[in-house]
Amino acid sequence: MKPLRKQRLLLVVLCGTMLTGVFGYSLSRPDGPHANAEQAPATSPASAATVQEPVVNPSAATAAKSELTPIKTTKLAAENGKFQLYVSEEDGQVRIRDKTSGKEWQSAPPVDRKIPPNNLRLIEAPVQIKYTEGKSISTTYPSKEKARVSGKPIESGYRFDFSFDTLGISFAMEYRLNKDGFELNIPFDSVKESGTVRLTGLEVLPYLNATVPGKRGAILLPDGSGALMKFKEYRPNNFGSYSQFVYGGDHAFQTTVYQKVRKARDENTVNPPKEKIALPVYGLFREDESAFLGIITRGDSDAKINATPSGIRNIPLYRTSAELMYRNDDVIFIGNSGEIPMIERTLIPGDRTIRYVLLQNEKANYVGMAHAYRDYLMKDQGISPVQDQSARFQLHLIGGVVQDEIVGKHLHSDDDVRAGEEDCGPAARSRS
Repeated sequence: MKPLRKQRLLLVVLCGTMLTGVFGYSLSRPDGPHANAEQAPATSPASAATVQEPVVNPSAATAAKSELTPIKTTKLAAENGKFQLYVSEEDGQVRIRDKTSGKEWQSAPPVDRKIPPNNLRLIEAPVQIKYTEGKSISTTYPSKEKARVSGKPIESGYRFDFSFDTLGISFAMEYRLNKDGFELNIPFDSVKESGTVRLTGLEVLPYLNATVPGKRGAILLPDGSGALMKFKEYRPNNFGSYSQFVYGGDHAFQTTVYQKVRKARDENTVNPPKEKIALPVYGLFREDESAFLGIITRGDSDAKINATPSGIRNIPLYRTSAELMYRNDDVIFIGNSGEIPMIERTLIPGDRTIRYVLLQNEKANYVGMAHAYRDYLMKDQGISPVQDQSARFQLHLIGGVVQDEIVGKHLHSDDDVRAGEEDCGPAARSRS
């Protein structure tokens, strides 16, 4: 760095350390939308900030006393040494059962029989389809469109084929058991389109292990250093659902990074302050009971992670899922026209795969999820632990300009920077 002339200036030297583990920063976030953060251990994927949620819900005790809907997944489709896979051939629902403990993970948990029929059909849908006919994005599900559902056994699992004749869209969902849980795969060669309707995304297993309010537990979201949406029996009506792109939006498509896109680029409305999703993981746990960790192993660069608190759409369930994107959308302006929607012409290629790690008992918490993801990185991805566990030194320089004339003067010199580093002490310098 070339020497700069010394001038009057503001030099703030921030000396700090940042502990990093395999999951990112182990830092609390006391301000912003994730206030009242809880500090997570070094092996946790979260500093476990608490996401606030909307709407007031009925009590869990009342729900427990209600008469529940029957379980439709009665056919044993596959099993291994640890798990059994049950399916409903009628609508594509699945249920995983631990052969030793008897604990279960259901794509459509039983709910109060008095729930509105439309809501029940939505809960029982193993997939929600996002599509467009050239304008806005619409959402539907198999029973609403009277889709044809057929199934057949495959190695270690079962395959469902969905055909939406009203939309001209078809695809397959393949379930395979493994030693840690199961894997869901959507083969790209199974995704077909005919007619004018275009597929934009699939939200898979949106109600897997969904939970009524009042239970001890939370939804795990990889928002920045990590956040927990805790199950609460009563909540203020102030926030909506969570939906963010994994690794952040694609800047080639303005609608993925701006809240509102305008004709004049410099008038675009930015999104509220938030942190990007750093890891392709999400999950839900009922503390000391059961949990699942979803890991998007293929298609993670074109995916969203969604989380919805109880009460949204009058559905008394906390739920989280992955939305797999097949097309991006945007808006453009031509001449004096208003917004013109633009949809990608072709599908984003590639299989989409999610691995579900099923946890229970003392591992049914966010620390257990952290361990599960660490094991996946080490055993399946071949990532080695960091040998140097000492905290790394970081030096942030914030400079100011003395503007006592029309043209501002130079900033700080090399000597000022060195002096600031010296103030941090030799212990910090040895960790740089």
